[in-house]
Order: sequence, then C-alpha cells, then structure tokens
Amino acid sequence: MEMVMATVIQIVLRFFEKYPSKMVYIEGSTPERTRLYRIIMSRELLEIEKVFTVYGLIGNNPELFVKNLNYDAFVISLRNQNNLLKLLYENDNQ
Repeated sequence: MEMVMATVIQIVLRFFEKYPSKMVYIEGSTPERTRLYRIIMSRELLEIEKVFTVYGLIGNNPELFVKNLNYDAFVISLRNQNNLLKLLYENDNQ
C-alpha cells in the first residue's frame, strides 16, 4: 500500500511539473477507498500544503480541505512550483 501511494505521489508530482496550471481530481473506487485517501491527506496535510492546495468535494461543492471531514472526492492544484521542483530534485537524487 505504501509503495503504491509513493508511486502515485511521484506521478502527481511529475504531472504538475509538466502541467503546473492544471488540477488533479481524486476519488476512490469505493467510499472506503475515498475515506482512506482522506485519512492519508489528513495525516500528511502540513507537508502536502507546502506544495499543493487541497479541496474537498461534497457533491459538486468544493471547499478547502478540512481534516477528518467526509468528502466525496478531492481536487488538488499546485500552490508552490519552487517547492515542487525541490521535491522532484531531491527524489531524483536518492
């Protein structure tokens, strides 16, 4: 599970490197999986927010992500391109 999430994170980072003005929509294939994504984002929110702005969707209504609030899906956008490039560079050198 952790390796899968690490791979997904790397893909998202590379996506934003190429398309910095786009957004990424995230929804689990089941409500349980969406809940798992929420738990992970809640746990890692301080780190995530260094690079991304995270929105939670309730129905079609977006709001800034709030820890431990139930959402139907999530949307992330790039907040800080310099931090993104730093993350990518550090990961490439490991």
